[in-house]
Amino acid sequence: MAKYLLWDDEDKYYHLCASLEGAAGQVLWDAGPQATTDSIIQLLQMRFGTELQAERFKAEIRSRRRGPGESLQHLYQEISRLVALAYPSADVSLVT
Repeated sequence: MAKYLLWDDEDKYYHLCASLEGAAGQVLWDAGPQATTDSIIQLLQMRFGTELQAERFKAEIRSRRRGPGESLQHLYQEISRLVALAYPSADVSLVT
C-alpha cells in the first residue's frame, strides 16, 4: 500500500502507528520516541511472531493428547497447526 500511495518513511511510520490497536498498540510504548517503522515492525515480530515461539509450539506438540470426546479429525487439525507453527520453514509434506 505504501508503495502504491508513494508514502515516504514518515508517512509509513504514522500510518503504522495509527493502525495499531490493543496489545499491538502497546508496542509503541516499548519503541520509545526515537522509533522508526523498521524498529516497530521488529518489535511486533518479536512479540507476536511465531519465529521465537517455536520451542513453545514444540512443547505443545509433545504434550498434546486426544481429549475426551474429541474427534480424530480435530486432533489432526490441531497437530497440523502446531507443526506449521513450530517448524515454519519446513516442507508442507511434513504436515500431511
